[in-house]
Amino acid sequence: MSHPRRRISRRALPLIAAAGAAALCVPAVATATSIKPSVECVIPDGSGNLVAYFGYDNPYGTTNVAVGSTDVHTNYFTPGPEDRGQPTRFLPGKHPGVFKTAFPENTSITWHLVNITGIPEHTATASSSTKRCLPNLVLDITGPATGTAGQEGTWVVTVTHGGWPGSDIDAPVPVSKIETTLAGRGVLVPDAASVPADGQLKPGQALTYTVKGPFVCVNGRMVQSATTKLTEGQETTTSDNSDSTPTTVTGTCTVDLGIGVTPSAPTATPGETVTWTVPVTNAGPTPVEIGDIRVVAPGLPNLTPAPGMPTSGPLAPGATITFIATTPITPAQCGTITNVVRVGYGTDATPENQRDTNPANDVAIGTVQVICGAPTPTPPPPPAGSGGTPLTPGGGGAQCVAPRLFTTVSGPQRVVAGQLTGVTLVARNRSGRVAATSTRLRYTVPAGFSLTSVPEGASLRNGLLTLEVGKLAPGATRTVRLGLRVNRTAVRDVNHRARLTAACSASATGALATQVTPIGGPLQPNVTG
Repeated sequence: MSHPRRRISRRALPLIAAAGAAALCVPAVATATSIKPSVECVIPDGSGNLVAYFGYDNPYGTTNVAVGSTDVHTNYFTPGPEDRGQPTRFLPGKHPGVFKTAFPENTSITWHLVNITGIPEHTATASSSTKRCLPNLVLDITGPATGTAGQEGTWVVTVTHGGWPGSDIDAPVPVSKIETTLAGRGVLVPDAASVPADGQLKPGQALTYTVKGPFVCVNGRMVQSATTKLTEGQETTTSDNSDSTPTTVTGTCTVDLGIGVTPSAPTATPGETVTWTVPVTNAGPTPVEIGDIRVVAPGLPNLTPAPGMPTSGPLAPGATITFIATTPITPAQCGTITNVVRVGYGTDATPENQRDTNPANDVAIGTVQVICGAPTPTPPPPPAGSGGTPLTPGGGGAQCVAPRLFTTVSGPQRVVAGQLTGVTLVARNRSGRVAATSTRLRYTVPAGFSLTSVPEGASLRNGLLTLEVGKLAPGATRTVRLGLRVNRTAVRDVNHRARLTAACSASATGALATQVTPIGGPLQPNVTG
């Protein structure tokens, strides 16, 4: 819809006269060109509005065009208000992004502009489909080229507002929306002197972050890495949002890590949950990189860093990081639960002299006794000379006397992925006079292993092998040999577990810890979590 023309007021005559004077230099109407408005881009302001940046191209000398619409010129916005801060004095040449104005998202605004009588007005429209203004943040980090293990170094991170590529605007970015992190240190706080007083970082300005910390032992070379991002909105590119700087670390670099494992209780019953605490302590004389610590705990697949524990950065001598895991107790775990945890340092590329130098404290074992059912009371002996059978306390029948059962698992403690191996299960009735009846021997096939055959009389279901032993006389032993194949995907450490049950008793769980060497050499798994 065309905008209605207005009558020229007496007050407007001086402005029109000035415009007319400027028009004297304009070519004939047939070849005349008016000042052209342009829209650069829009930015969401976070409150449901878009902020549009407008500019213009003036092919003439300095020209004045008042806000409004007359028979001579137009300079207004639709929908209103007509005046949205647009210029009334137009300098020669192209001038992108000279002013900005906000409007509701999912709507549009149009700037109408003409300064020559008799030619169509030019317009520039901003809407939700107008290209977004995207800034560019550039990060650099600098630090010392060399350092001595254990001594302190200083690193400086610089984040520069690189402008708005593809859009010639001069808009700032709020410092509060810039988040910069250093690996192992988390979110950094900018140096106070680098933060603009109004909290707005303009194109070309930079924030600096100064970080101090010790040189750590890691392959004789320490790398500090930093990243930055906008917490709201996008950037033109993120390719220059990160940077790293290496430092060659010299001096004595002795790594000594110790590990422990402690259950929340020594005993448990089905239905309860046991929490395992696994502390890793830097027992050496120099800091180590937390990201290069390796914890292996096959029996604790949900082992994670305890709340508040760092997952990267330096671990000072004497400092400890803690991991936790939970184990829900089920009836199938009656007996003893054994968890073996190990700690190591570095990767396959780490030189041998920079790995853990003290293997004596690299392994820890924790156990929990799972109690299933109430213990059977020992019946009183029959009266002397009665020759009678022991009775239950209620006198309702014979008391069940529990035999003493025992289970062991033996076999290789080191295997290679892909090879054939085996274990031997031994079930014993260590009672001197009581036979074990309805006995069953159960063996759990470890993850990454498979049986090459199932023994006669046994069944395999969901990785649990069950063998009906039947009656086991006092002092008797039953031996079962199982053939196994180590899968190529087997985890490094596994536990073989077996348990013997009878009508009135159950043995403690027999266990064998086996270390698996993957094909191609040993692996150092990442820190759990």
